[in-house]
Amino acid sequence: MLKYNYYYTITAGRTGTAWLSQFIFENLNIESIHESIGIFDFGKEMPDIKIMRAFNNFGNCEIVKKFWRNKLLALSLKKNFAETNHTLSKCGLIENIHNTKLASKTLFLILRRNKINQCLSYINRGDFNTNITIPWQWYLLPNYNKKIIQPDLFLGLKKFRAVFWYIFEMEARQLYYLKKFKNRLNFLEITLEEINHNDGAQKFLSSVGIKINKPKLPPKTNQSLYVENNNLINEVRTIYNSIEIDIEEIVINFINSGKSLH
Repeated sequence: MLKYNYYYTITAGRTGTAWLSQFIFENLNIESIHESIGIFDFGKEMPDIKIMRAFNNFGNCEIVKKFWRNKLLALSLKKNFAETNHTLSKCGLIENIHNTKLASKTLFLILRRNKINQCLSYINRGDFNTNITIPWQWYLLPNYNKKIIQPDLFLGLKKFRAVFWYIFEMEARQLYYLKKFKNRLNFLEITLEEINHNDGAQKFLSSVGIKINKPKLPPKTNQSLYVENNNLINEVRTIYNSIEIDIEEIVINFINSGKSLH
């Protein structure tokens, strides 16, 4: 029997959310979606650019609250549901669900992926240097008012500043929510590399109340089609290893100073 009725992610994107949605559907046998991207879904099921930018500049303002009132009302009518859409945790998911009756029935999945591979995915796709609407809709930007990691920590980088800032900012936000709501919400920390193998999948399913010896592992989806570039891999790894940031210290100081994302 499932321990939880609802499942959401707190993650960066390009971390396996599409795969996770299919995995949940096939093993939990519940309605599970990745992202609602129909013409009429934006602003209703999927936060649009206005909602994303509003939350990250002004916090949990009325535009954001209205979106969540409608979305959570629709959720309350469902018996079981999973949505792995990574944008939700970046525009008020926790802030708007934590004090509702849905909170105790919901499991928030702290999904992580190998950071080098994650970084390479953004770079190969050009997510942060092609069109401003892409990070507005899907990611975060260092010039937002509401942030935990200050962008000046990356001024020494000659390349990929926005990409590395985003990776560390999302890691900080995951820890921020874990620390701030650890006694009020249900969290489960998982990694893509573990859960897409049998033992890790078994462990995850056991955590939600399901015992399966051989979980169904969907084929990997939404992968980059770029040819592996060893020079780029080495460059990214070198830059990443040069960054010295204590995420836990930053998050603790952020919380203790009275700051918040809302």
